[in-house]
Amino acid sequence: MKKVLFSAVLLLASSAATVMAASSMAPAEAPKTDAAAVPVKADVTVSAAPVMASEDHHKGGHHGMAHMSKDEIIAKLKSKGQEVEKLGASLSGAEKDLFSSALARFNKWVDVISKFSESDTNPHLSAKRAKHELRLAKSIAHHKDGFPAEKIAKWKTDFEALKADVSKLTGDTKSVADAQVANVEGLFSDAEKAKDTTLAPLYINAIKYGIDSLKGILHHAEHKAADASKMAMTAAPAATIAPAGDAKPAEPAKA
Repeated sequence: MKKVLFSAVLLLASSAATVMAASSMAPAEAPKTDAAAVPVKADVTVSAAPVMASEDHHKGGHHGMAHMSKDEIIAKLKSKGQEVEKLGASLSGAEKDLFSSALARFNKWVDVISKFSESDTNPHLSAKRAKHELRLAKSIAHHKDGFPAEKIAKWKTDFEALKADVSKLTGDTKSVADAQVANVEGLFSDAEKAKDTTLAPLYINAIKYGIDSLKGILHHAEHKAADASKMAMTAAPAATIAPAGDAKPAEPAKA
């Protein structure tokens, strides 16, 4: 009898231990399952959406000179130049002179672009400047309006202040800036010829664009120089690092 009772007690104790073990494991494992499932779903959903949006954005793309090679840009500019040149065939006197001057500035841009040799030079930006000169020539052939010439004097002051920075440039950037300086000077000269004619208003926008474009060239040059300086500073520590066993890096290096 005693043996039966002892066996029953052992059975009850074993069952209780099993239940307690099962109940203690359940809370610990449940969070593992939930924690593993939720982040995986979130990661897939969040990371997939931006990639697809980016791809869709670029699928549409942008056409025109921004995606043309240098040779394609030159060919397109020359074609447009020939079309506009025909528009001025019937002009005479001061109008003809101003029209020819605008075309000469346009052709100068085509020549500058054709001589670009640096791989990071963007011919599209200079093509925009060439197209603006061509637009002026086209306007001369079609429009005649009055204009307050005193605004030209204001921009001439701004222009003179920018010329000093151009001398500090180098490479293709300097050739672009020099061409733009020469073109703006040509615009001021033509504006003097046009001030007593109905073509005077054409030059306010042309001069304003020319000066804004020159500011853009100088601004781009500043960023290019700053980027080159950052790259040099980043590369310098990597070049001087050498195996040093267990030696710890100096405190300035950590910062």
